[in-house]
Amino acid sequence: MNILVTGATGFIGSHLCKELVQIGYQVFGLSRSGRTANIKSLLLQQEFHLEIGDIRDADMMRNMIKDNHIKSIFHLAAQLPSGSDINNPFLSFDTNVEFVIESIRNFYKRGYGNIV
Repeated sequence: MNILVTGATGFIGSHLCKELVQIGYQVFGLSRSGRTANIKSLLLQQEFHLEIGDIRDADMMRNMIKDNHIKSIFHLAAQLPSGSDINNPFLSFDTNVEFVIESIRNFYKRGYGNIV
């Protein structure tokens, strides 16, 4: 089964990816930052695929889910509060809330699988 993990290079996401690969899943990790320090061992694994992108890019997300036959999503990506939130409070909202609402709507409407 193919699984998408958003926030795959973060602390929790990287550990989840390692466990899922170890169990035998094909894991598609999504990272906006592209930092690989937490997932170096995974980059050598045939069952792990790292994609660099932003969950707010609806077309990219739709294509990634469809093209890779994703059956479950673990949404761990988050926009952490920072000074830029004062100037653009919707950046955190778009990343942390809007993606989840749109994904649930689209994922279930198309009958793809589960979002965790």
